[in-house]
Amino acid sequence: MALGDLQNWVASLAELAPASRARKIAVAKSLLSFGQRIGYLPFNIGAALRAPPIREALAERILDEPM
Repeated sequence: MALGDLQNWVASLAELAPASRARKIAVAKSLLSFGQRIGYLPFNIGAALRAPPIREALAERILDEPM
């Protein structure tokens, strides 16, 4: 597996919502980090990946706007 493979995979996630895309990328990065930490992988190629920023809208969904 190479960085290009990961970048192609991230590009294939384009049709997903930003939060779903960020979650999938975070899972892949975590798995690759774990593999490197236990010695299964010689280096962590997932460290170069960046998850898209997501806007936290939970407060907007919960709180009413003041009148």
